[in-house]
Amino acid sequence: MMYTSVKLVKIESDEIQELICRTQDLTRGGYDLYDQNYKVLVSLLKRLLRLTRQEKEWHLYFYTLYELMYLYARNNNYAEIVKYAELYYKDSALYMDRELPNYPDTNMAYINVWTYDKIFEAYYEYYQIDDAKMEIFLKRYEQAVLRFGKEYTYYSDLIKLGMLYRDTKRTQEAARKFLVYADDMAQTYCYVCGHLPYLGQLLLAGQDQKAEELMLNM
Repeated sequence: MMYTSVKLVKIESDEIQELICRTQDLTRGGYDLYDQNYKVLVSLLKRLLRLTRQEKEWHLYFYTLYELMYLYARNNNYAEIVKYAELYYKDSALYMDRELPNYPDTNMAYINVWTYDKIFEAYYEYYQIDDAKMEIFLKRYEQAVLRFGKEYTYYSDLIKLGMLYRDTKRTQEAARKFLVYADDMAQTYCYVCGHLPYLGQLLLAGQDQKAEELMLNM
């Protein structure tokens, strides 16, 4: 369900409350509902993006931006994620540092890392993104995880990129660092999703026994 960590009682705008409730109703019960209600949800999230910015509800604004990217990723609409990534870069530079202290009891800091993860997925799949732009992006991504945490997301994505180019050195280094932070994903991230790239590099490296052990854990 979308907006699972949002406390509606703390939202002053009735219209924003109503729109969030509608998105929750449309996504409560399973991820298949995200796909069934895709067009309606996109419309609701775009309205929420406009309203939360207008009302200066910055935690909700960045949360909505992430939820919109997540929805686009589920439907392989990477061109839209690439477009909204530019909006995220601009607005996070303007407002994130300033507003973070005003939302101490929210997940606003982690939203940065989740958003970078969705942007990586889009850049990875979108052929218009060249190597130079990807490397610039990776530096931003690394800075975000070093600051906000959830490092396993970055190193998992780095494994995936290294495998794409058969870059053994990058892949092995990323895998080593992934293992340092892998336990941090407990209770906050899907174990299988988080480990799939790591499993891939084990198979690529010919470490069949370790790969089999990991598959049994999965």
